[in-house]
Amino acid sequence: MSLAPILAQKHLRERLASAMRGGPFGALDMGASRAAVLIVQADPAALARSGEGREADLYSGLRVIGAGSARSLGVGADGAVFDAEGAAEALSRAISEAEASAGARIRQGLLSVGGLARLAPAAATLRLGRGPVGDRDLARALEACRPEPTPRTREPIDAYPVGFAVDGVAVKDPRGRTGRRLSAEIRVVSVDRAALGALAQAARLCGVEPVGAAASGYASGLSCLSDDELDLGALCFDMGGGSIQAAAFRGGRLLHAEVEPMGGSHVTYDVAAALGVGFQEAERLKKTGGEGAAPMVRSTLERVIRPRLDEMFELLQIRLNAGGRLAAEFGKDSGGRPIALTGGASQTMGALEAARAVFGPRVRLGRPIRPASAAEGASAPEYAAAAGLAAHALRAREDAWIGPLLDSLAPRTGAAAAFDWWRRNW
Repeated sequence: MSLAPILAQKHLRERLASAMRGGPFGALDMGASRAAVLIVQADPAALARSGEGREADLYSGLRVIGAGSARSLGVGADGAVFDAEGAAEALSRAISEAEASAGARIRQGLLSVGGLARLAPAAATLRLGRGPVGDRDLARALEACRPEPTPRTREPIDAYPVGFAVDGVAVKDPRGRTGRRLSAEIRVVSVDRAALGALAQAARLCGVEPVGAAASGYASGLSCLSDDELDLGALCFDMGGGSIQAAAFRGGRLLHAEVEPMGGSHVTYDVAAALGVGFQEAERLKKTGGEGAAPMVRSTLERVIRPRLDEMFELLQIRLNAGGRLAAEFGKDSGGRPIALTGGASQTMGALEAARAVFGPRVRLGRPIRPASAAEGASAPEYAAAAGLAAHALRAREDAWIGPLLDSLAPRTGAAAAFDWWRRNW
């Protein structure tokens, strides 16, 4: 049985289930260059079955019924909102387009947060009694985990166990095993507090009440990677206008997040400067490769675009390999862990080839594969993060028992305290 994340997911799923009983639900992604909004309709019966841990049933009950996008305002190059009113203007246009295509309005939504998501690890090892490991032993081990205090500038948005071990032997579910020592390890994910607050304010200015959030790179991975890839190990590169958000997964969990602060807009400005055209025309040319244009234009595009793409992916590789933490498992010579390249800028001329030149042939183009869509254009890479929000919120989990067990322990410290942020803030 899989022991996947956690109390925060459980509470969020309950809130979303309640919200969706009243109608469609919004997934809002505010990127550096585009605001993308999906409207999701859920089958209440499928939501009820999610508590039984049957993900296929849950996903079959979700459907995207509307999609909309607009050029971003009030967002920095890293995807973090700095101007709530400007972001609200862009979000409002994207929401209106999505509502028009869905024939429905939204009042609540989940937010995709840009910028660098930080993962704070914590671990603990406890002595065991003579009997087999039980639920309370696991709760005590999680309670003993002591993540570093979250800085005042950061807001925790997720917390989950990433592994257990009995006498040093890693196991997914240690219950029923006997041994002398039980170890647990957790991660607490945080984002910039000011950026999250500005994004939430922008959503509220549009009449949408936020009920939760997820890091954009993580959300993109959930929507574009297959179940096997998420479980066995894979990377997702969400290539946006201002940055590339990288997320590494294994065991269905986020292991590492990284951001390279260069993205599609850098390519667009290079093209605009080289050809003496406006931003929108340069954007069109970089995606079409100058199809139908004069040979000189196509030649200039090839000369300008590829070097910038090469630079981006080489710098991203350096960031991912810093300290050697990911080099052995996800590096070019690691044996071929798959990589999904997604996001609006992944459609740039030569982006896939440039990524493969740095990371090898395992790189593929990624499009949202969950949830299913009935809305035109909603399976485009630019909607990857928005689609992943629904997957993040509604993935069925089999470890709902963790919440009540931690609730029964007092005082609230360690991992239990880290999980409490959902109740305090949402």
